[in-house]
Amino acid sequence: MGARVTSDQIVEVFAEWSDGGSTHYRHGSGLLVSGALVLTAAHNLGGSACRLTVRSGKAEYDARALAAGDDKTETDIAVLQIDDPSFRRIAPTVEFYAVDRVHLNQISQCKAVGFPRFGVEVLEKAADGSDRIRRESVQVNGSISSGSNLKSQLLTLLVGDDRPDESYRSQRTGGFYPSSSGKRSEGKGIDSRSSPWSGMSGAAVIVKDPAWGEGVIGLVVEHPLSRGAAALTVAPIVNIDTAFGQSARHVWSLLGVSDATRLSRVPSETRLPVQRRSVDIDVDPPLSDFTGHTASLRQLTDAVLGELALGGRPVVVIAGMAGVGKTTLATHVAHELDDRFHHARIVVRLHGKEADEATVTRHQQRVLRAFGVSDDRLRQASGHPDDLNDLYLSMIDAGPSLVIVDDPASEQDVLRFAPRRPGSVLIATSRTTLSDLDGAVHVLLKPWSEGASLPFLVSLLGQERVAAEPEAARTILAATGGLPLAIRLLSAFAISPAGARMSLKEIAGTIAEEETRLDRFSRKGRSVHATIFVSYRHLTPSTASFFRRICLLGVPDLSRALVTMATDTSGVEAIAALSELMDAHLLEHVRGDRYRMHDLVRLFGSDVARAEESPAAIADVQERWRRYYAEEAARWDSELTSEGERLSPAALDWFDIEEANIKATLVAASAAQDWETVYGLAARLRPPLAYRGRFREYAEVARAGIEAAEQGQFVAQAVAMMVHLAEARRHSGDPEGVDDLYERAEGLAAAAGDVAKQTWIGVHRGDFALEQGRGEDAVDHYDRVDEIYTERSDNAARVWVSGHYVDGYLSLGRTAQAVERGELAVELSLSLDDPAEAAWAHKHLARALQVAGQYPEAIGHMTQALEHAEQTGDLGARVDCLRRLGWIARDAGDRDAAEDYLEQALQGAEALDIKHLIEELGADLRNLR
Repeated sequence: MGARVTSDQIVEVFAEWSDGGSTHYRHGSGLLVSGALVLTAAHNLGGSACRLTVRSGKAEYDARALAAGDDKTETDIAVLQIDDPSFRRIAPTVEFYAVDRVHLNQISQCKAVGFPRFGVEVLEKAADGSDRIRRESVQVNGSISSGSNLKSQLLTLLVGDDRPDESYRSQRTGGFYPSSSGKRSEGKGIDSRSSPWSGMSGAAVIVKDPAWGEGVIGLVVEHPLSRGAAALTVAPIVNIDTAFGQSARHVWSLLGVSDATRLSRVPSETRLPVQRRSVDIDVDPPLSDFTGHTASLRQLTDAVLGELALGGRPVVVIAGMAGVGKTTLATHVAHELDDRFHHARIVVRLHGKEADEATVTRHQQRVLRAFGVSDDRLRQASGHPDDLNDLYLSMIDAGPSLVIVDDPASEQDVLRFAPRRPGSVLIATSRTTLSDLDGAVHVLLKPWSEGASLPFLVSLLGQERVAAEPEAARTILAATGGLPLAIRLLSAFAISPAGARMSLKEIAGTIAEEETRLDRFSRKGRSVHATIFVSYRHLTPSTASFFRRICLLGVPDLSRALVTMATDTSGVEAIAALSELMDAHLLEHVRGDRYRMHDLVRLFGSDVARAEESPAAIADVQERWRRYYAEEAARWDSELTSEGERLSPAALDWFDIEEANIKATLVAASAAQDWETVYGLAARLRPPLAYRGRFREYAEVARAGIEAAEQGQFVAQAVAMMVHLAEARRHSGDPEGVDDLYERAEGLAAAAGDVAKQTWIGVHRGDFALEQGRGEDAVDHYDRVDEIYTERSDNAARVWVSGHYVDGYLSLGRTAQAVERGELAVELSLSLDDPAEAAWAHKHLARALQVAGQYPEAIGHMTQALEHAEQTGDLGARVDCLRRLGWIARDAGDRDAAEDYLEQALQGAEALDIKHLIEELGADLRNLR
């Protein structure tokens, strides 16, 4: 049943923006839902540059638009996020319903609460003598006819009370809107013909359905003047799909809706008069805090009611992992549809065990005793199983019955208790899919998202306690993985005498460590560990062994190749085991050959593995896991990378898929002191992180690489990683300790006699000094390096360092020296017959000439640099040359040529997907225009 919407969820929405020196305001209504989200009308927002404010009671909070439709009436829907730190509440989720537009009905119990203009009241005088006012809320009640506005996909709320009378327009000639000071003051120049409903836009229209309870069906978006004061136009909430396009699925998930195509439809079918039931066996009482699984509940009830309407006997399988709420959902349906089953409601609990003849007999006898069958008759029938079964069926088929078979081991176990009479219903709750149960509707339950979990936690712990510590609440939910049983068990501790004295932060701390987390999800004989164990014990021995081993792989998702290598099984054996685990809902298929395991299932399997596998077997699995990623990363590095450190599309795709797994493997390798693997993974993570501009993460990876190189005594690798860490800090704007890293690395390279690395580091030190505004120091570093290169007659290296010299001289204002060094670089490059070296030399000479104001010469050399870059096939270098040509043309005053060069550069950057460069080139073009 939908939870009731409360008055503290009704809010006002204000928008303020400037245009041409004038300040504009809009005032609307909204509904606070799902944490800190606000549903309102899109036209209340006033454009992308406006300031949005949400008033709840007397408090006001800053907000921003998460999604907004266009100016069409049918898509006039917006979702705001209150991001004001002072907002401490966590609003509950609400139910959303679709209006049944197939059948012609009148939905009579509709209401909306908003802040229309006719609800204004003057409260007090401000210090300057002006009126300080606010709008009073107005609740309207009315009805909606489902057959109206079918073509426009809109609804009309016919208001029955609390509407403005026709004399309003002669009494009010203005409206009240927010002032720039944030206070509410009288607006000037408002058209006297404005609707008195102005400000009601965005109010949620709430319906109370006898079957589903309260829920939102749409938002008020317009007052059609032609209909008089008694009609309001409503955009159905299902129009979110049209309004938000590809973002709709994300918006629905934020609102706690997993599948918007399965929203309950109102009005629901008229419920039957309740008759006295003959038998109720083992039906748990209804839960007052039932929440979540809305789409699954709707799918189940729609299937049952639809089949019953056709005179059938519905069969439904509710499947899902242990602890996900299968039995709870079945019990909820038993109470929701209790008027359908006035003969009997029966629950048969099999606890995952195969139902042998003794078990079937015991359960059937229990049912028959409840129907009043004598012990003598039971003794006579019990000697003949067929007779007992016939007697059982004759009793439950005497009237419409609901039979729930809870946790059967197989399809055959379900059929042993199935009613035959049309009008009866069979529901099986199972840890496996029961795919061979003919004619069954299958409802799959999954763990909740955070948005769906939060209302459940609030219902168990109370709004005040959760709202006081929202971050701790989210930490708790993350640790439970959205598993309802885990949330309920931990909440039971939280409200116990011991837990009630603890803060939520302290409780979150008790489940922070993975090694002991499962122990906390246990209460008075119930535990997550025990319920997962039931699924585990039904696995075949080979799959159980496979399951234990893959639970030792501490990665977010699993590829078939990884599990095949880590478990030392064949591809055929792995596929068979993966299929069995998916059928048992111990593993979920994600996409392609990727699978994911719930964290609590993984922790269970890891515990069992450590209890049942030998230390040598565990070490072998984990070593195979690390080796798999070390080899895959090396293969990617050698086969998928283009020239230099430019990454190929294939390399980036692989990185995007495997990044989280590689990082997890790096952490595991570090814990195992497998330093060679740590260094190898760190070295292979560095290029894509730098390419993506994620330099802080790049720095973390480099630190891990340095530790591994030092622990493993890989001197050359340690030097390289020190330079990479220094680069990462430079690019992330954190220069502290960078010079020390360079000095340390340079000293190690010199001690090892590695002149190439020593000079390479020296140039980097010079570049860093240049960034810090120490141009003279930079040139000194370049001088020392150039001296070594000159002694070694290394012209290629001298060309390279010349580019750095140019930058150093220009920073010091020595333009002539910069040009001179650039000319030397071009001269040296002629002896090398290397287009890459020539491109480098011409590019830096062009830069020096640009600063010197010699634009034609600069264009000429940069054009040569571009031609040489194209000879090498280096697309990144080509983009850089085009961008620099654009800068030179801009400085020369040729804006058309500059725009053309920059557009070509942008196209090249987009083709290479270099995100930071795309942003920078976009800024270049905007500044040019």
